[in-house]
Amino acid sequence: MRLYLGRLTLAIAASAFVISANSLGANAQPSVSAPYGAREPLACVSRTAPNQGAPSNAEATQYFKCTMEGIGDGRLYLFEDVTLQVAAQGRAYDPQRDYFPNIDNNHLVYPISGSLVRFVCFTLNANNADQNCSAFVEANASGDCYKMISGDWSCNMSDLNQQRTENVAPPQ
Repeated sequence: MRLYLGRLTLAIAASAFVISANSLGANAQPSVSAPYGAREPLACVSRTAPNQGAPSNAEATQYFKCTMEGIGDGRLYLFEDVTLQVAAQGRAYDPQRDYFPNIDNNHLVYPISGSLVRFVCFTLNANNADQNCSAFVEANASGDCYKMISGDWSCNMSDLNQQRTENVAPPQ
């Protein structure tokens, strides 16, 4: 009887440890930016407002960062000093010039313009410690915001004439 209780107690303790460890793991969010020594990409809770009409400049700025920041081709893309203006008037979707994935063409497309600094960061190593990014100043960026079929807004803008600086620290 004593041996049975000992095993039962051990099994209960082991189960409690597994449940506790799984609970911690379920709540912990893995860091995608840790290998780059940078801040996390912006994650929007929701990108659905407004339901009709243009997003505000502040909403469009947030939606731009949520759309564009993240990992791609083994690099981390982050944006700083983003300023943008949403055009007062939207325009109809034009299938001849608009190549937007998952666009809801029942909504207007809103041109945006502004400026930003795009950071492209590589994983940290002994050769690039704390200088593992390139920064691209895009002073005359332009693009569009549009509603997707999912109901989320997507915003993108860029400037082909950029000032590039190598070996800079990642955004924190």
